[in-house]
Amino acid sequence: MINRFLRKIKYWYKSDNESFIKYLRKKGITIGNNVHFYGCDQAHIDLQYPFLINIGDNVVFAPGCRLITHDFSWFTLKCKFGQVMGASGQISIGENTFIGSDVTILRNSIIGKNCVIGAGSLVSGVIPSDSVAVGRPAKVIMSIDEYFNKRQKKQLDEAVQLFQLYFNKYKKVPPQKIFKEYFWLFSNKTDSLNTEERRLLLGVNESQTVYKFTNHRCLFKSFSEFCEYCLKLSNEDVKR
Repeated sequence: MINRFLRKIKYWYKSDNESFIKYLRKKGITIGNNVHFYGCDQAHIDLQYPFLINIGDNVVFAPGCRLITHDFSWFTLKCKFGQVMGASGQISIGENTFIGSDVTILRNSIIGKNCVIGAGSLVSGVIPSDSVAVGRPAKVIMSIDEYFNKRQKKQLDEAVQLFQLYFNKYKKVPPQKIFKEYFWLFSNKTDSLNTEERRLLLGVNESQTVYKFTNHRCLFKSFSEFCEYCLKLSNEDVKR
């Protein structure tokens, strides 16, 4: 409680997500429901033309993102040519989009719905819906369907690697909470979930997610069976 109070004093409207969004809306930015800024104290939102920014529902921003609706390049032009010229443009971000860490979105940029913008990217222009884009400038590298299939195929390999790295470092089997985002591998019963896993399962499109979860086929019957599988792979690697 004290830490929250001190944070409120230090960061004011950037102390938490709720306060930050309330402030941005008050300034004139259009923001949908269930929008979240992680590390909002690190975000930079250009407020010179706040009415030019439109953020849809279910958009998540990782720390360090920047939204810029104008630029100051006219200073150089003025010094050389003696003329002041404005530079402004809208920024629109569609629903159900993830903006990675340290992404910069420049004026006249439109990002469609169901998009993933990779960390460190520079968005300038149009990113179509259902796309994954990365780079400086950001370019579409695959569709959201391709990305889903890619991530789905990597779940087991990455979970095993997580197990092995933990085991090698601490010389013991990792606790189940370490795999809070991999619980689909060894569970499809809602009553078996811990608090953190249940939080990830519920929320946006809850009914769809619960239906898929309770009807999917697990690779392992339990977390213990998953651990046995990982230990077996580790022993085989040692023998080689």
